[in-house]
Amino acid sequence: ALPAATAALARLEPPFVLMVGTIEPRKGHDHALAAFELLWARGSALPLVIAGRPGWKTAPLQQRLREHPQAGSRLFWLSDADDACLAWLYAHCGGVLLASRGEGLGLPLLEAQHFGKPILARQLPVFREIGGDGLDYFGGDGAAALAQSLTEWVRREDWGATAPSRWLKVEDRQGVLEVLRQSLGTGG
Repeated sequence: ALPAATAALARLEPPFVLMVGTIEPRKGHDHALAAFELLWARGSALPLVIAGRPGWKTAPLQQRLREHPQAGSRLFWLSDADDACLAWLYAHCGGVLLASRGEGLGLPLLEAQHFGKPILARQLPVFREIGGDGLDYFGGDGAAALAQSLTEWVRREDWGATAPSRWLKVEDRQGVLEVLRQSLGTGG
């Protein structure tokens, strides 16, 4: 069943690109939105769904997301997505975009891999360390370059299938804790 928070997506035909994370400067939502605006101006119908609470130092971006001409048709911002909603979004998206300019671990990376989703990530050392060759990467901060990377990524992926994870299958919260322990080198 469709969680209530995603009812706005009911009329939306997958696939869509999903971004998960608090709206804050380092997460790259502004960069992703600029790239999608270029794609939409070129005739693309590919939707962008953002699941993340409002953060700090992003009031203009938050207003832009709420008032965007594509809001509710190609652009969706779910500011109150709970675990059930996130699970639905991951299960139904075509792929996950990780546009962070800086990241500690990147839990959405682990979640996307759990659901076996294709991932397009910014070239950050932490994403390379965790995702290795199992991810697609983009560099830079230009909207045109990201729009090109998105176009190529969508063409390469079979978004109609839910493939098994390329790296990690996390079965439950305990599994996530074990992955965190291993990546932090604490072992226990």
